[in-house]
Amino acid sequence: MAKPSKSISPFRLASLLRLQKDPNLALHLFLNPNPNPNKPFRYSLLSYDLIITKLGRAKMFDEMDQILQQLKTETRFNPDEIIFCNIITFYGRARLPDRALRIFNQIPSFRCQRTIKSFNTLLNALLSCREFGKMREVFVGLDRCVAPDACSYNVLIRAGCLMNDLGSAREVFDEMQKRGVRPDAVTFGTLISGLCAGGKLDEAFKLKEDMERGFRVRPDGFVYASLIKGLCKVNDLSLAFKLKDEMLERRVELDSAVFSTLISALFKAGRKGDVVGVLKEMKENGCKPDAVTYNAMIYGYCQEKDFNSAFGVLSEMEKRRCKPDVVCYNVIIGGFCRVGKFREATELFEDMPRRKCAPDVVTYRTLFSGLCDGMQFQDAALILDEMVFKDYSPSAASIVKFVDELCQAGNLKLLLTILNSLAKGNLIDSVTWRRVIPMFQQLLIFKFRHSVKVDLTLHKGAPKMAEQLPSSASSSWTESDFTPFDMKLLRGYGGFWMAAYTGRLRTAVSLAFFVLLICCKSPSSEARVLLSKEKEVPSMEDSLILSALPKGTTPRSSPSHKGHAMATINERLYVLPIPHADRVLSSVPSPGGGH
Repeated sequence: MAKPSKSISPFRLASLLRLQKDPNLALHLFLNPNPNPNKPFRYSLLSYDLIITKLGRAKMFDEMDQILQQLKTETRFNPDEIIFCNIITFYGRARLPDRALRIFNQIPSFRCQRTIKSFNTLLNALLSCREFGKMREVFVGLDRCVAPDACSYNVLIRAGCLMNDLGSAREVFDEMQKRGVRPDAVTFGTLISGLCAGGKLDEAFKLKEDMERGFRVRPDGFVYASLIKGLCKVNDLSLAFKLKDEMLERRVELDSAVFSTLISALFKAGRKGDVVGVLKEMKENGCKPDAVTYNAMIYGYCQEKDFNSAFGVLSEMEKRRCKPDVVCYNVIIGGFCRVGKFREATELFEDMPRRKCAPDVVTYRTLFSGLCDGMQFQDAALILDEMVFKDYSPSAASIVKFVDELCQAGNLKLLLTILNSLAKGNLIDSVTWRRVIPMFQQLLIFKFRHSVKVDLTLHKGAPKMAEQLPSSASSSWTESDFTPFDMKLLRGYGGFWMAAYTGRLRTAVSLAFFVLLICCKSPSSEARVLLSKEKEVPSMEDSLILSALPKGTTPRSSPSHKGHAMATINERLYVLPIPHADRVLSSVPSPGGGH
């Protein structure tokens, strides 16, 4: 007979929760600490704090709310405010401002008093979410509860700088002094950084002077770094190096970011020979070059098309036991693409896993955009398909440019491949549709006007076919160009789903465009009525197709509305990913006996 499980103490539960890395297992342990369900378990406040922290970091917010409701029923202790500050921070990082506000308003219901700490945490969370209007509302209501401190004003000043509203930031700074709140180094650093980013260097230096003489606040490394960055931006290297020397004289800690900024500026000014002296000075002052420093050098060499030196920096990083990060490779790949060295860019991209550095979304986007700019369509199509497979999305501008180039070149075959790849990741939006529809309009009209058999597929002669069309088949066609015969022909063919099922992939995509065009007309049009007409009994083939379709690709109408080739989800148009559908349908048994 097995011995009954031994009950654990509240202290033991807290220890186990601290050691458990898996948030799901930690939650199960928290909810089931006692083998005897009839005996209530006396949770400690530490256990609540630990499980809430684990769930918040894992973004398991529904489960975290469940624990909070349980915490609200506890009467043996009152929760600390820091627990709610952590929850508000988790919501801010997850871009959930409404939830952050809700938990802030609920703090009193947990028998916990709100202080300036939770107010400042909420302001910072709203800042992370870029909810500037709500920040102001919270700050206005702050006076009814507690007095704002320097941290409160610093967050508001930071918001003004992020909005590029330096006037608002200065107003907050002035109000801060009127209320008798003393500015600190963070206050001045935030304002100076905003002024430098806005190109107002004169005001930034004046504020630095006021900071020292008027407020007796010593500039820190962040203030100097902001000023040096601003000076390098306007190519005033002499004053930038003077500030660096001033930092050394005042024994302000110099980090690699300052030296990296100076190195980038030297390359930009064509003074790469002075970089060696900066590196030497770094070592003399005990500042070890890091990935940021080396990335600045790699970028500088790539801008000068000196790729041998760029690879030499990679070798130097390995010697110094500074592992090259993905940014290093992204910079070199981007440099290769800019000068048309697409083969070298692709080879380095493929060699990254061997170098123990996996490509990220920026790597794929950089290479894809470069290949599109260089008219390397086949290679770009392969990269796009791999991106979608890894759940990465290319930039919208790159897709539009790629589709435009294919349409201008009349490359129908590759265009269909691209559309299928985009459809796999639900990346086809209305902008893409509008780009490709004009290319298919003439061809579709020709097919439905001059062919009784609709199983014609697109082929290499498509551009010539389009040239032979009558004037009515122009981009300015109207609904009257499609006769009831065209509609009945489409209806008799079985539509998009049957085309995909029988292997006529190009015809299926063509029909998708055709149906899209018709469905965009007014609801009273004859075409829409014909397309939406229901059949009483769907065929066996139709049932198999629709049952095998992936979730989310079924049309809005019922399965018998086979004329519909699109589904509208979140105001975007999607087409069934054809290759994926083929793989799914290949596993479906054929209609017949026994099935």
